[in-house]
Amino acid sequence: MRVYIEPANILIYEEQASSGKKAKGWFGGFCECGGTLIQRTWHNINGRDILISECDRCWRFKLIAFVEYEVYEVSDVVSFNRNNLREFFKSFLSEAEYEAVMTKIAGKNYNYSAFSRAKKRFEEMGLDIDSFLKLI
Repeated sequence: MRVYIEPANILIYEEQASSGKKAKGWFGGFCECGGTLIQRTWHNINGRDILISECDRCWRFKLIAFVEYEVYEVSDVVSFNRNNLREFFKSFLSEAEYEAVMTKIAGKNYNYSAFSRAKKRFEEMGLDIDSFLKLI
């Protein structure tokens, strides 16, 4: 799973989450569509430095992983922003867990057991579910 959560600058790569540092550079390579990749964030997961870039023409996000100074991997990344963050929850959680999270956000009585399972899934990747709830 390669997922970039834009409002929080978080990358989920190989079931590990990393909070990124804003990139200081501008140029991040070229996209297949002919556009220029603009650097967004840098992450370090499992000894790999990972650059997340966004194409200025097609708006796709690319992941470029480096081991030392060698390119290890280049791939597309599924990006979620504030508008479609619920879709990330829906794709990542079971239906019961998703319903519990959405009910909790609404401030209603929720299934504590299902919410607890959802929270555990986030914690296993090193994420705090409460920080995500603030983004929705």
